[in-house]
Amino acid sequence: MKNLLTLLFLVLFSQSGAAHLGGGEDRVIGDYLVEFSYSPGAPVQDEETFIALSLANNTTIQPIDVEKVLVRISDPYKVIFSGSLLPENRNAAFTYVFPRAGSYDIEAVFYKNGIIFTSAKFSLAVQEKTSPFTPFAAAMILILLYIVSKSGFPYKVWGKLRKSL
Repeated sequence: MKNLLTLLFLVLFSQSGAAHLGGGEDRVIGDYLVEFSYSPGAPVQDEETFIALSLANNTTIQPIDVEKVLVRISDPYKVIFSGSLLPENRNAAFTYVFPRAGSYDIEAVFYKNGIIFTSAKFSLAVQEKTSPFTPFAAAMILILLYIVSKSGFPYKVWGKLRKSL
C-alpha cells in the first residue's frame, strides 16, 4: 500500500506544478511554489479526505527536499489538528476526517536544516454530509408500500405463516 501511494505521488507531482488530486491550489511564496492538493474534490464532513503538500522552485518547478512539514488545520474557533509530517518522495501526505461542514484553514510550514524554510495557508470548504435517502427514494418506497398493501401480499403471507405454525 505504501509503495502504491509513493507511485501515485511520483506520477501526480513529477509532471508539473499544476498537478492536483481532486482539487487544490498552488501558492507562490517568494521563489517557491507551495502545492496543496486534496481528494475528493469536494471534501465531505465525517468522510476521509486525502491531503498532500509539496514544495517546488517556482521558476524551474523542480521539487525541493524538506525535512518535515508542520500541518495545522483550524476551524474559525480553534486549531483542531496539528502534526509534523516527514515527506516521502518530496510530498507530505495524510488522510483526515473533518468533523463538521464549514470553512477550514490548512497551514503548512516547511522546515529545512532545522529552520523554517517557507510557509503557506490555504482555505478549504467542507460540505455537509447528505443523506442517501433522497426524496426520489422516499417516493419510490411509498409507491412500493402502496402497491404491496393493495395486493394483499402481507396478509396472504401472514395467513400462510399462521397456518404453518
